[in-house]
Amino acid sequence: MELNQIGVTPRKEAQFKKRGIESVEDLLRCYPKEYRDYRVPVSVRTLKDRQDERAAVLGIVTGCRILQGKHAMVRLKDKDGGNISAVWFNQAFRVRQVVLGGSYIVGGMARWDEQYQSVSFLMPDLFESFEGFRFGIKPVYRKIPGMSEEYFSSVMEEALSHIDDMGDYLNDEECKALDVPNTADTFRLAHLPESMEDVRRAQRRVLVDNMYPFCREMEMKRMQAAAESPFVPLAAFETRTKRASSKRRCMSCGLCSCGSSPRRGATATCR
Repeated sequence: MELNQIGVTPRKEAQFKKRGIESVEDLLRCYPKEYRDYRVPVSVRTLKDRQDERAAVLGIVTGCRILQGKHAMVRLKDKDGGNISAVWFNQAFRVRQVVLGGSYIVGGMARWDEQYQSVSFLMPDLFESFEGFRFGIKPVYRKIPGMSEEYFSSVMEEALSHIDDMGDYLNDEECKALDVPNTADTFRLAHLPESMEDVRRAQRRVLVDNMYPFCREMEMKRMQAAAESPFVPLAAFETRTKRASSKRRCMSCGLCSCGSSPRRGATATCR
């Protein structure tokens, strides 16, 4: 499926192609470079003793402003009265996207400010309205020049709605034997994980996908070499040797059960 079939414009399509992403399947195989766990929101006060840790905080916007004409700062307060500051450098437009009094989730590297008794998030990687938000594990992708994270996420979301249309070179029995999910489930687990176990299962399937062509090529070469080899395969050689040995014993003493007539004078000690 082509990228324009899921609403990607020619300009954005060119940006994707610079990263080697030319189809919806290529996009789905553009797996996250890391995952950030925001499943459990925390209180601002708990971050005082957890310097430089990633965390998610739920707060209500109490104010916002533009700094030096180009930076955006949003102030929030959590349910326990803790103060939160979210700052974006060179992204003044963020101020226009915030609703005063609205509830938002802020996530990222938290830094405690002792002077103001507040926590700051510089360039947070999570800032979303609480309405309809689902706490979870956030996948982080490699940056594509000229493309915002929001746009990439929206395109990925649209691509994920087509995962059931993707084929799989492994059937259900083979997936079960290898203990890996099918292709559709792999995309779902990799891009929409509900736990780190989901991530590990997806990574296992990706490993199989990477190794499968190599293993298949090696097996094909082995079979071709065996077919072209002038030497008799070991198994066949052993079978022929056993038959020849059995035949010699029959002709010598007639002690086997093949039905051959024993030679005159043969004894049980004959070999």
